[in-house]
Amino acid sequence: MMGEAVLDNVRMKLGLLAVVCATVIVVATVVFQSTSDDGKKYFTTFKDGSMFFSDAGESHGGFEFTAGYTVIISDNSFETGDTVHLTFELDIGFCDPLDVHDLYLKLSYSDADDEITLQNDSVVIRLVKVENDIIWDHQFDDYYIASWGGCAPEEEIRGEISPSVFGLPVHYYIELRLKAEVESDRNAGENITSVVENGAKLTISLDKTEFNQGENIDVKLVVQNLREKNVTFTFSSGYQFDLVVYDENFEVVCAWSDDKEFIEAFTSLSLEPGESHNWVWDWNQMVYEKLTGKYSPIVPGTYHLRGILIGYMETPFLRITIS
Repeated sequence: MMGEAVLDNVRMKLGLLAVVCATVIVVATVVFQSTSDDGKKYFTTFKDGSMFFSDAGESHGGFEFTAGYTVIISDNSFETGDTVHLTFELDIGFCDPLDVHDLYLKLSYSDADDEITLQNDSVVIRLVKVENDIIWDHQFDDYYIASWGGCAPEEEIRGEISPSVFGLPVHYYIELRLKAEVESDRNAGENITSVVENGAKLTISLDKTEFNQGENIDVKLVVQNLREKNVTFTFSSGYQFDLVVYDENFEVVCAWSDDKEFIEAFTSLSLEPGESHNWVWDWNQMVYEKLTGKYSPIVPGTYHLRGILIGYMETPFLRITIS
């Protein structure tokens, strides 16, 4: 009862610069399949996200109270037109400002505009790709973002979203940010892709993307320090990186690490400004079965490769064909 009274009081103080913060955590990596207007299939992988409210009507202001939320997603994979069930659960906070905690939304993607849309009959959330996040000092570079506020300047109006979706007053500033990767059939033939996070760049590359069965596949992973100061990556073991092969449904088939053992001690990798470090996997198309300790050849088909800097970041997928 006390929490409800406080919440009602906050909502009445519209003249104050009260801020409601809500952090949204995507519990699992989720892959959605959608089709754009051009007929191509798109696979969207959400890695994490956050959401921010402020009754100041713009991004920056004073704090009245904060609340953190976890988002639970109903399933791991959705095909074109399927409904995604999002549940918002209070994680941190003495009271809950949201009236709506469940959203059922369909996913679509616009290749021409690089936008993600989540919608149903009454709700539309359109998120645009933001490469240069000046509002939060580049904290959300390369995120898909939707934001709006009653007093927000032009640069804070991005995509389409309304605070009324969550039962909040319409003058509130709201910002939804989703870290996502979008892959499609257009990636066929591309032999290099990268991700940039927190001043570092991780790149996976191949010599080509079409292979004969049994042919060796050289996969290269490179991490580069883009900062103007030294950077150190710390790992809980000797397992610092991985290269993973997925089937056409994005299910794991095998990985470089499958038949490896690693030192059980902290290790680190330090890079000077502009310096790079690389790893190479000369994959012979064999799949290691951990239960039997035996190897078997991979079957012909379409596969996706991804590079991982353990505990830090993952590259987008590279698509290959084995025939």
